[in-house]
Amino acid sequence: MLEKGARVCTCVHMSRQRLLLSAFSFVSVYPCSKFIMASLAVDTKVPGFDEKGAAKKNEEEIFAALTGEQLESITALKSKMSEDKLKRWPVAGERMALYRFLKARDFDVDMAFTMLDNHLDWRAKTYPIKKSEWVNDPFFKAGACIPNSGFDSQGRPLLVMKSGRFPVAERNLENTTRGMIAVLTELATRYGAHARFTVLYDRQGFDRSTNFDKDLLKNIAGVLSDNSPESLENGCLYPCGLILRGIWQIVKWFFDYKTREKIVMLGGPEAFFDYVPEDQLMTDMGGKNDFVWPVNSEEMWKKQIFDYFPDETVDNWQDPNYVPEDAKLKA
Repeated sequence: MLEKGARVCTCVHMSRQRLLLSAFSFVSVYPCSKFIMASLAVDTKVPGFDEKGAAKKNEEEIFAALTGEQLESITALKSKMSEDKLKRWPVAGERMALYRFLKARDFDVDMAFTMLDNHLDWRAKTYPIKKSEWVNDPFFKAGACIPNSGFDSQGRPLLVMKSGRFPVAERNLENTTRGMIAVLTELATRYGAHARFTVLYDRQGFDRSTNFDKDLLKNIAGVLSDNSPESLENGCLYPCGLILRGIWQIVKWFFDYKTREKIVMLGGPEAFFDYVPEDQLMTDMGGKNDFVWPVNSEEMWKKQIFDYFPDETVDNWQDPNYVPEDAKLKA
């Protein structure tokens, strides 16, 4: 939306040595199989891929590999959660949610509880997110964030980020950050509970003086590190060179050490093919997928962003029938 293939990669492509990202992944930020979106304006399903099969297979592999002690820690973590919070956020009690936060804290139950409890407080403050807050921001209108362009080699959805289109001077930091959370929340809902994502970070056309958005990267990194652990499958940066390595030395400290180990740097288009089938990779990155989003395309923005996402993104970890106690008293 990991542990399996996380190894260090250099700028030159190395077969199956993946440093699975979280840098943007952005996340299976909060999927929930029980609360699926009622409808989506655009059908972007790619033939031959099971949208939720990859997430299910991933979960099966994870739990088959856990030790007895690790499995016990899942039960222990759930027992520490308050009944009120489990009622309000049923997904927090699912074993995959518990696993994700335990994994992020090396299976230390107390530390995982603190992280998960803080995360639920964050959810209470963050949702709902109105589309009107972010949809017209220059970041999204430029085509800097492209969801639903295809699937990786394991059937996990791709999220393409084009840093050469980051409109640093024009975008609103808060609106862009909330927009990214909304996009990732809706996509995670679509692709199934706790689905993982592969992020393709395309640096073609990048100019450090106009496109290097340190504040946005820092914001997103903080949100994902604290609230969406174990969500990313791969994070492929392309093309990589001396400039990117220099930038990475700055940006990497925004992420925790596990996140830093999830970045894959690719030297050429062919290096993608170990992670993404050629027919799933967009042609402007060297593949054969004709899903191409020209910069500042009003038509693509309207179809893939404005019309695609709902007017309001709700908390998809939360019970839709939940009513706060103070609201009950007022009724």
